[in-house]
Amino acid sequence: MRAADRRLRRRKARLKLVAASPPLFTEAEWHQLSRAAGFTPRQGQVARLLCEGATYEAIAERTGISLNTVRLHVRLAFEKLGVHDRVRFLLELIALHRRLISQGGSADGIQNFQPTYINMRSDGTRNSS
Repeated sequence: MRAADRRLRRRKARLKLVAASPPLFTEAEWHQLSRAAGFTPRQGQVARLLCEGATYEAIAERTGISLNTVRLHVRLAFEKLGVHDRVRFLLELIALHRRLISQGGSADGIQNFQPTYINMRSDGTRNSS
């Protein structure tokens, strides 16, 4: 089996694992997160599917929008949280969720939301700033 085929099989297996896992946030929690992050309704819909592990193609198919529009919504959502990839996007949403919980669960309690940047040191430990 070629290396490219093995990588593709591993990627498909990871996507199945993510798709089989329970949602990260409940519907009510997602609504609050979406409002607190300043997402438009469509950005929120695309971001939620992204958090569930859907590919851009799957998001386009499920929402009925073009692949380029999906990319646009993802880019705008990433910009609103100050991130550049899915992992940091999820980390920022989890951090925002924790802030919402600590402030009584109200999305209105988040004023001037600032992303939490996590830097990795050369020894592999996290340096939160």
